[in-house]
Amino acid sequence: MNSLRMHGKSGTTSAAARQRKRKHKAGPRTIERVIQAFSPYKLQAILVLSAIVVATVLGLVNPFLISFVFDDAIGKGNAKLLLILVAIMCITPIVTNLIGVGQTYLNNLIGQNVMRDLRNKIYRHLATTQDC
Repeated sequence: MNSLRMHGKSGTTSAAARQRKRKHKAGPRTIERVIQAFSPYKLQAILVLSAIVVATVLGLVNPFLISFVFDDAIGKGNAKLLLILVAIMCITPIVTNLIGVGQTYLNNLIGQNVMRDLRNKIYRHLATTQDC
């Protein structure tokens, strides 16, 4: 019964099942090849990482400002400060989401470009081996 779950109609084990069985871990050569594939897009990758850091920091702004709202604005009756802090607290999530949209776009762009490069590399390899 157990072997029926592992085998498809043809009686062979699927590639995903074989990989799970092997518990394959990425070796240093695999990591090196991944880094090599992404190396033409270093600037975009740095921009994505920067966007992640900025979005994370902006996510910490609102909880930090709450103490100022209660202690300084409401506690001391400063309406002008309260309006400024509330405006910042309203704008922060909007900016964070805009950064998130840009980050998602760049992630997809980098991924699509890497996949295109890998397909072109395979095509070139196959084209040169066909000529021999």
